[in-house]
Amino acid sequence: MCVTPFPVMPLAGFAPRKKRRFTLIELLVVIAIIAILASMLLPALNKARERGRSVQCLNHLRQIGTAHQGYFSDNADYVGYAAQGPGWSDVRSWRHALLPYLEKASLADHTDTADVKYPRILQCPSVPVEEFARLDWPQVGGIQSAYGANTSGYDESNLGVFGFLNGKTPIKQQMAREPSQLMTITEGYWYLNYWEHYDDAPRHDGARNLLYLDGHAGALRGQLPRNLSSDDKKLWYHK
Repeated sequence: MCVTPFPVMPLAGFAPRKKRRFTLIELLVVIAIIAILASMLLPALNKARERGRSVQCLNHLRQIGTAHQGYFSDNADYVGYAAQGPGWSDVRSWRHALLPYLEKASLADHTDTADVKYPRILQCPSVPVEEFARLDWPQVGGIQSAYGANTSGYDESNLGVFGFLNGKTPIKQQMAREPSQLMTITEGYWYLNYWEHYDDAPRHDGARNLLYLDGHAGALRGQLPRNLSSDDKKLWYHK
């Protein structure tokens, strides 16, 4: 038996609903709103990401500071050399000296410039190793890093902390009058002195991280403190 369904009649006063479609203008408005929201959120996300990198960088410097304290104990309280060796062909930098105290003893004797090493503990997360060549940062003794040491350079004209090659002796930690204010290592070129590689741009939203002689690390905004002139020696060092 075939049953014929009754036709469904629309209720009085109600028309069948039609499907609603976005017009092109409405679609463009939605896209524009999304783009505006993204442009507002991205800077905040980038700042948050950079803040995380800065914290990681600061943690690296603190670990380097702890390693440096161990180096003092084993080396008659001397800070060490920014670079030391018979010449540039076989130079060892401050990085080589501290690597055994950073559980990287296997790299301490590495000087093969054809096979450059990039220990993570010596890297600032905001400076990828791919940028070193563009920034013209050389590897020193086969070890590359994003941190530089406060050194006296070639002569007595500016008195930093680290010695340089075999010409300038490093200071002893106990010589510093205010070790909590005397910078030892910061972000940038592998060494820093008064005349060269001085104002490398801050990497962390206008700030840079520094390590001080007493082993603590902190962030600094503004100008990097200059090395000491010979006239200032009496203010910073015991005779």
